[in-house]
Amino acid sequence: MDLSKIKELNLVTGKPKFYKEEVFNLYYRTLCNSNSWDVGLGFFSLSSLKLLAYPLSKFIVNNNGKIRIYCNERISENDFKILSNNNYSLDKLNVFQDLAELKNALEGKNSELFSQCISYLIHNNLLELKVLINSNDTRGISHHKNSIFKDNKGNIVVLSGSANASEQAFLFNREDTNAFCSFWNQSFATKNINSTIEEFENTFEHGDEDWKILEIKSSELKDKLNEIGFRKVDKDYLESEANKYIKRSYRKFSKEIQKEINIELSNLNNEPHFPSFGGKKSEPRPYQKEANSEWIKNEFKGIFAMATGTGKTITSLNCAVEEFRKNKEYSIIITVPTVTLVNQWIDEAKKFNFKSIISTTKSKNWEGELKRVLFNKKHKIGDNHNYVFITTYATFNKAKCQKLVKKISDKNTLLIADEAHNLGAPTSLRNLPHNISKRIGLSATPERIYDDIGSSRLYEFFNSFPPAYTYKFSMREAIDKEFLTPYYYYPYFVNLEHDELEEYLKITRELVKHYDFINDRWKDSATQKLIQRKRIIHKAQNKKECLKQIFEDVKLKNETLKYTFVYVPEGYEANNETVDNAEIEAEDERIINAYSEIINDFGYKTYQFLGETKNRNKILNQFKNGELEILTAMKALDEGVDIPITKNAIFCASTGNPRQFIQRRGRVLRLHDGKEYANIYDMIVTPNMDSLIHEDADLRDMEIRIFQGELRRVANFLYSSENMMEVINDKIREVADEFNLDVFELINENIENDKIK
Repeated sequence: MDLSKIKELNLVTGKPKFYKEEVFNLYYRTLCNSNSWDVGLGFFSLSSLKLLAYPLSKFIVNNNGKIRIYCNERISENDFKILSNNNYSLDKLNVFQDLAELKNALEGKNSELFSQCISYLIHNNLLELKVLINSNDTRGISHHKNSIFKDNKGNIVVLSGSANASEQAFLFNREDTNAFCSFWNQSFATKNINSTIEEFENTFEHGDEDWKILEIKSSELKDKLNEIGFRKVDKDYLESEANKYIKRSYRKFSKEIQKEINIELSNLNNEPHFPSFGGKKSEPRPYQKEANSEWIKNEFKGIFAMATGTGKTITSLNCAVEEFRKNKEYSIIITVPTVTLVNQWIDEAKKFNFKSIISTTKSKNWEGELKRVLFNKKHKIGDNHNYVFITTYATFNKAKCQKLVKKISDKNTLLIADEAHNLGAPTSLRNLPHNISKRIGLSATPERIYDDIGSSRLYEFFNSFPPAYTYKFSMREAIDKEFLTPYYYYPYFVNLEHDELEEYLKITRELVKHYDFINDRWKDSATQKLIQRKRIIHKAQNKKECLKQIFEDVKLKNETLKYTFVYVPEGYEANNETVDNAEIEAEDERIINAYSEIINDFGYKTYQFLGETKNRNKILNQFKNGELEILTAMKALDEGVDIPITKNAIFCASTGNPRQFIQRRGRVLRLHDGKEYANIYDMIVTPNMDSLIHEDADLRDMEIRIFQGELRRVANFLYSSENMMEVINDKIREVADEFNLDVFELINENIENDKIK
């Protein structure tokens, strides 16, 4: 924004007078390059000003422009007294008749841009409108026709002459306009500028002895707009409408301006922007805008602890778009756990119109491409230095990637760490990119389980600490605000069989030696035994009978389990800091085959979704279309899956890791037309207290504490469910009482945690 640029464009070069075909171009130039427009007019017709819609939108969107207007109304002294009374009717003012006519004229037509500009200015208190009234009850009118444009660098342009700011004047009349520019440094221009500004300020504030000022209050303008039917718009929407408008209407401008607009449109096509969804222009949700604001307040660092399904990816990419708008360039590093998520992020980045995307999965020579763009950026070779680099944590931690990342010195480079808890793993901690100052960590559950050191360093890196984090948007809040689907929760308790219980107790007796009762946590030496014990719980034989029971219960209610994910037990969790994809073992295949057979026996069309399924997209599309009714999943469908039609989830895999069950719950809570609610069926393995009667007190105490962790998971599901009290009274209370645990206390922990912002 710089008014002095208009002389460089050969429109204002020291000549004071402009004629009809030049006047319109002159208004275009000054509006696009100023942030203040003071207008003193004779006849003022809002509807005729619609020719200036596009430059006016740029004045608003790019420059945060503000307008002050005084104009003529043929109203007598007596009318002025009536209008000045508290009960006056604004309908007597022609300005408001113009507004109503404008709304009617544009209704149903292609362009409502000018009315949206006026609406934005008024709703945001950026338009001051005053009426100049002859106090002597004569036929005289005010006939000033001055415009004063200013920018934020102190440049001023004054336009005055015979032309009103009207369609008639711009396109048809034989008019002339005088221009006076502060950057000419000519005495006659300076004198005219100073006198015009002085006259405007005096008249706008006080009128004079023959003319009185009637101020129209901002609240009255807003009320009138609402009455007429102008809806409130924000700047993003206005910008979008302006870009659509100019594509249709740019031919009304001169060829020189048309050429510039074509360049603008070409650049626009290559610029990142918030995407359209469902073929319609969209904008960030209020909480996504709030996340961006909080991130900026936190010096461009932060963790977004947002519920699965609320759009963490979109929220972070919106931050990247906003940074581009300020800096006019982008360089983004995105780290994710799996190859599947790399591919998903590529798709999302393309929706935001980011170009030059380099990925470790799609780019065969990603190392060479990244090396080239970083070199060109550093040495300012060429015009385009924009890029988006997307990689898994495993590849990010490799020496060849680290060598390139550590060379990044640009202060505006942005790091987005998806499932950011992975960045707190030991290998990743050694490779934290401290040279990248702008950082966003994304995770529904940022805490690293049983890893206080890794968690602490992660929080420090992002300058974001629990429980509030930089921005937090809980699942309960998202459901209440109708960004996620309400759900019903159905827990099923499962006991171990005799041989499983014996093996379980054997391992548990050894685990007692590795439990820190004072700090209520496992020692590092417990890891292997915990994995062995976890596998027993995972693969409990009675879970298969429980799955049959769930299908029978649904059948009894005359309901269906179409559009269901079934998460079957698995042997181990992949280490994403060193492994891109989870591998499937022979035992895994045996387990998932057994569960799939049970589902097939109930007549459902099912498919096994294992890890990185090769025909992934085809299978997911068949599921969306109803050709497949149930997907049984192992080491899959936790991340990178967005199928809103999914209505049910059955958790056969017991997990004490909140991250996993929270992500899986999020798969079924996405909004979809016709989906009023979702169902979650959850299997919980309970310890057999009778078998612990003859065990040591420490072992019994440890077992109760472990089960408390399981019940904490149940409480997390319950507190946001639609059937909380029904489930507590029917199933939970008896089990909790057996272990002397207070389920309401656990539920309250979740409620209180949600309140922390």
